[in-house]
Amino acid sequence: MSQHFRLKQFLCKQSGGYPKYVVLNEELLQKLEHLLELTKRRGYHAATFYIMSGYRTRRTIGRWAM
Repeated sequence: MSQHFRLKQFLCKQSGGYPKYVVLNEELLQKLEHLLELTKRRGYHAATFYIMSGYRTRRTIGRWAM
């Protein structure tokens, strides 16, 4: 997807629910690449950022909304 980010980083980690779909804005990837570059310039070693979840299902959102 980009130099430092892969599709699997943005997939929902919740089990089941296949097929899985991802809608990803290219501008987001560009911004993440820029932030990673700024992070490295400040002296931090980072090969990528860990994306906790690029997608939240309704079930996941429902748990947090309570």
